[in-house]
Amino acid sequence: MPNESTPFAAVASTVQPPPALRYQPAEPSKAWPPETKAVVAAAAVVSALSLATWGGSVWMFVQPSAFPRSRLMLAGPFSFDFLRFVLHAVSHAAVIAGALTAARSARSRPRLARRLLLGGACGVLALALYQFGALMIFQTGLSQQRRGPDQIVSVAMDGARLVGMNVICGLLVMMLVLSRSGALPGGAGPAGWPTETGLIIAAAAVVVATDLLSDGALVWISLRPDLFTRIGAPEWTTAGVALFASRIALRLPILAGAAVMLPARGRRAGAPRVLILIGAAGLIALSLYGYVHSMFRPPAGMPRYQGARRIITTVYGVASLVTLATIHALAVFALTRRRTGD
Repeated sequence: MPNESTPFAAVASTVQPPPALRYQPAEPSKAWPPETKAVVAAAAVVSALSLATWGGSVWMFVQPSAFPRSRLMLAGPFSFDFLRFVLHAVSHAAVIAGALTAARSARSRPRLARRLLLGGACGVLALALYQFGALMIFQTGLSQQRRGPDQIVSVAMDGARLVGMNVICGLLVMMLVLSRSGALPGGAGPAGWPTETGLIIAAAAVVVATDLLSDGALVWISLRPDLFTRIGAPEWTTAGVALFASRIALRLPILAGAAVMLPARGRRAGAPRVLILIGAAGLIALSLYGYVHSMFRPPAGMPRYQGARRIITTVYGVASLVTLATIHALAVFALTRRRTGD
């Protein structure tokens, strides 16, 4: 009987293995770095405070009799202004929902959380830019038009306020978009620091730069009050001058440290880090001191509210204080966290 295994063995020996697949099995997404998580948490805190101020505005709208000397510039419920007012709350609520979803989800980078965070933060930025443009270009809501030096100073001062109050949402959008596109690999960035730390320091530097422009506008008003017809010069006191000079002295180290740190490559430089830490921590302490001092020992011309008006003023003041100081707190966190891990 012939051996039938021989032909089959010959055929089997000529069969080549299939080519390797050109794709790799999907790997679980890496977790957000601590800097990104801190920005997400900061955005949630800022949004919560914004919702608190929004609630105060609703209170003034629903019960105007509780605020006899205050006027809320808000149109009726069927106007575009009222729609923008509602969208403001919806955007901040989306940011909070995204942060809570990211914190409670078992997955490292939940898609729903990212979409909520991006949608809410982009909505906040779009509404803020619209309001600033309407005020500066069309001067909506102003009883008298601003021109010349008045308009220049308004752009500088209101622009600094715009940047300071919305920088956290802008930083959140930038981190999420760049991490999605692969531009944030999680490796070393400026001067050996993580790329996310570089973004935080750059954002703090932008805030400080716009604040210095606002300070320059205030000095211009004080030195040449005759040029301004709609904006009056401030009444300077010794304490006011000292606080103003201290703010400038603390902002300059942040700007100088960022200018040295951001373009650097290789080993970390200790001097820029120390400059940024001193400036950021000092600004936080100075802002806290100024707020507490104004609450318990207000200036002579500052009105002292009672009842509902005092509650609203306190909520607005705390929200503004925390929101403006958050970017400096993030800078301190980003720099000190890496230092303790060395």
